[in-house]
Amino acid sequence: MAFRVTAPAERDLADIGDYIALDNRSRAASFIDEIEARFAEIAGRPTIYRLREEVLPDVRAANHGRYLIYFRCEENGDVVFLRVLHTARNQAGALSDSS
Repeated sequence: MAFRVTAPAERDLADIGDYIALDNRSRAASFIDEIEARFAEIAGRPTIYRLREEVLPDVRAANHGRYLIYFRCEENGDVVFLRVLHTARNQAGALSDSS
């Protein structure tokens, strides 16, 4: 299935990469590559991931390490990645700020 990454999710990736790069530049790049590969994996079978209605209606989440990847399935079958958030963050607050 096709997918797209929203501007807030792109900013999340940049922020994550910048933070990890403070300690290890090569790990920062490989971690972002892992998350981007995870996008393609999720888009292949998006409905196997749990709905997170308590956070935002019609939103699902998949984990990658200590991060949650939030996404929505569109009617045409495409997957839209909304945010990539560390699990320590206020999930509902961060998602509502970007919607």
